[in-house]
Amino acid sequence: MGSRPESIDPRKIVGLTAVSVMEIIDGEDQAAALQVIFADSSSVVCTVWTDWTLFIDRRSDAEIPDYFWPPEKHFRQLLISTPPGGAKISSATPMIDEVGETVGVDLKIGHQMVAARSLGGEIVITTS
Repeated sequence: MGSRPESIDPRKIVGLTAVSVMEIIDGEDQAAALQVIFADSSSVVCTVWTDWTLFIDRRSDAEIPDYFWPPEKHFRQLLISTPPGGAKISSATPMIDEVGETVGVDLKIGHQMVAARSLGGEIVITTS
């Protein structure tokens, strides 16, 4: 991963309909990112960047981003199921560190909570 592009404010995805909530897994079977795919086939990807911040990438597609290298070593697995037609994102709360950087996000998708955190340079994804 090179220099980090601009991360979005996660509150901008509130109100969108998630049709799929996935983990992107790397070649060592470790979580590399959280990907939420929307009804219009766009997505948001949350991953830890090289500066240990949580990078939130709003994408026009639902592909695995090309900054995950090599691409053949990354795959997706279902993290939470959504009902037919998807589930609304009703809240997205960023977690900000003492210097003002985003280090986590809590998403409420339908009736489920999904959290992504940067912890020691790795992504930690939890559901409840």
